[in-house]
Amino acid sequence: MPAVSSANGYLDADVAYLLGLITARGQFYVEGDIRRLVIDFPYRLFIAKPPENSKLQYDIPTQMRLCLDDVRNRVNELLEVNVNIVPSTYKTQLVAVFTKNTMSWRNLTLLFDQRRSYLEFGLPTALFNVPRDIQLEFVRGLADASVTPSRSDYEQFGREGPKLQRIVLQVNQANWHLPIQVCRLLQVNLKIPVQHILGGAP
Repeated sequence: MPAVSSANGYLDADVAYLLGLITARGQFYVEGDIRRLVIDFPYRLFIAKPPENSKLQYDIPTQMRLCLDDVRNRVNELLEVNVNIVPSTYKTQLVAVFTKNTMSWRNLTLLFDQRRSYLEFGLPTALFNVPRDIQLEFVRGLADASVTPSRSDYEQFGREGPKLQRIVLQVNQANWHLPIQVCRLLQVNLKIPVQHILGGAP
């Protein structure tokens, strides 16, 4: 039986990672008897510039596909359905197709309170009752689908020892409740400092 379960609040590392991906950029679709879980990875989140005077060139769709191979394998083993990597002009999608109303599909949609899109998802409540390492896997999934490390966020001056890289979790401003919930998870549960919550008015 697939590991996705919510009846007793059970989450393992793979489930938590998948929930992080879905929370960041996931959507559930139902078309007749076909159900699809689609996770977007927009290219604008992964713009890379080669060093000055370098002849290096980046093929973002190809690099994205290579990066997502391991993610696809992990999700495929968990859900036991076909999971495809689908590139397009502005993004690459991870698409899981359910031909039946499986237990995995039912539990995933239940964990998100039957909401259908990352524009309205909140953090699954079961996430706050699991060990720290499971919560960290959720944050890893959230970051993999929503973070763009930037040189401007690298600590340049001020303190002794290794410099730190600030990480910006990008959340669509239509879902203005989610940043508060993520902040609570990071600061209260994981003791990870949050410097700012920035964004426009909902």
